[in-house]
Amino acid sequence: MSLQASVTKSRELFKRILALSSNKSHRTILRCYSTENKIKRFAVRLNDRLKILTQLFAIQCNFIAAQRIRRTFQMVNLYYNLGYNSSHFKNFFQLCASSFYKSRRVPRLFAALGASVLFNWDEQKINDDEIESCAGEIAIFNKMQDNAESNKEMTLNEFTNEKWETIITAKNLLVYRRPLENSYLYEYKVFGSFFDVSARAFFSVQADLGYRKEWDKLVVDLDVVDRNDDGSEVVHWVTHFPYPMYRRDYLYIRKSVVDPHRKLMIMVSRATDHPKKPITDEYVRVSTYRSEMCIKPHTNFDDNGFDYILTYYDDPKGNFPSAAYRWMASKGVPDFVEKLHKAALTYQSRYPNANMDRLKKKKHILYEDDSKEEDCQKVPM
Repeated sequence: MSLQASVTKSRELFKRILALSSNKSHRTILRCYSTENKIKRFAVRLNDRLKILTQLFAIQCNFIAAQRIRRTFQMVNLYYNLGYNSSHFKNFFQLCASSFYKSRRVPRLFAALGASVLFNWDEQKINDDEIESCAGEIAIFNKMQDNAESNKEMTLNEFTNEKWETIITAKNLLVYRRPLENSYLYEYKVFGSFFDVSARAFFSVQADLGYRKEWDKLVVDLDVVDRNDDGSEVVHWVTHFPYPMYRRDYLYIRKSVVDPHRKLMIMVSRATDHPKKPITDEYVRVSTYRSEMCIKPHTNFDDNGFDYILTYYDDPKGNFPSAAYRWMASKGVPDFVEKLHKAALTYQSRYPNANMDRLKKKKHILYEDDSKEEDCQKVPM
C-alpha cells in the first residue's frame, strides 16, 4: 500500500472517530438538557404548590387571629360593663410589659396577672358594714335571752319587725326562716349556745379549711383560690349531694374577724365569681349563697361556753318542693350545727394547749387588737 493511500485511510478513520464522539457528546448534552428542564418544571410546580399552601395558611391564621381579637374585645367589653375602667387594663398591660423580660415563664405570669387584675377586690370584698351588721345580731340574741330569763314569750318578729317563721324551738337552739324578696328561697337564722367547748375551737373548725376536710365527709374539694391583703379569701368548695343529684360547687368570698374588745368572732361569706374557677359541666354551681356567723363567748375565747348566731341562704338549684325545704331546715340545720359541735370538741382535745395566740398567727383571720374604743361602741352589748 502506498503512503498516499495510508494517509487517506487514516483521515477517514479519524473522521469516523470524530463523528462518533460528536454523536455521543450531543446525546450527553441532550440528556443533560432534558434533566435540567425536568428539574425546572418540578421547581415551578413546587413553587406554585407552596404559594397555594402559603395562601391557605395565611387565610387560616387571619381567621384565628380575627376570632381571638373578637373574643378579646368581647371580654374587655364585658368587664368594662361590670365596672372595670381603663386604668385596670392599663395597669395590667404595664405589668405584663415590665415583667415580660424578667420571667421565662411567661404563660404562667400572664395567667397570674390576668386573674389578679380581672378580679376586682375593691368591689367584691366583704366590707366593714357587712361585718358590723353581723356583729349587731348579737344584741338581738341578748334581748331574747333577757326575756327568756324573765319568762317572757317573745318571738324574733317582735325584735326585728320582720316576718320570721319559727321552725325549731329546742333547748339552746332556735331556728327561724323568712322568704327572700322576689324569690322562692328562704333565709334562715339560727340562735344557739354550747357550754362544753370554747368559742375559739368552734370558730377554728370553720376557719380551718384543712381540718374541715377531715370532719365534713361531704367535702369533695375545698381550697383557697385567691387571697387579699386584708384577710379576705376566695374559696372553692365542692360538696356531695344526695344521689342521683350532681355534686354542687360553691365559689365564695369570706372574711374572718376576731374583735377582742367586744369579745366577738365574726365570719361572713357570700357567693362570687373568679376567673380561676369558671363554671363547668362537672358540677352545678350554687351562685346564690350567703352565710354570716357571729360568736360571743360567755367569759373569754379560750374558756368553755358561748352563744352564736348563724344567718344564711343558698339556692342549690334542686327544684325541691316547699315541704322538702322545710324538712331539710328542721333536720339539716340541727345536724350541721351538731357536726360543728363535735368537730370543735375533737379540735379542742387535739390541741389542748392552743389559745388565741394560735389564731393571731393566721394570715386569713383579721385580729382587731388595735381597734379604737369608739369603734368598739358601734354595737350595743
